[in-house]
Amino acid sequence: MTNRRPTALASLAAALPADGAAVQLLPAGTFRASDGSGRPTDAPHWKLDGAIAARLIARVAAISDQIARETTSRGASAPSG
Repeated sequence: MTNRRPTALASLAAALPADGAAVQLLPAGTFRASDGSGRPTDAPHWKLDGAIAARLIARVAAISDQIARETTSRGASAPSG
């Protein structure tokens, strides 16, 4: 018996940062890891909706600004973006 899972396919058209900045795509709704790891192990699934995404984006932006300030204060070039 072959265990076949349906294949999901999505298409995205977006302008990516020219400076090589990292981009992380996350699905909307509930999801689990698909690599066989069983993650998350402490919850039935992860969930991402508009409100959670807005908070996540704000937190990452704040951390990025902090890293830029710390890098600049040490005399190195701050990352762009």
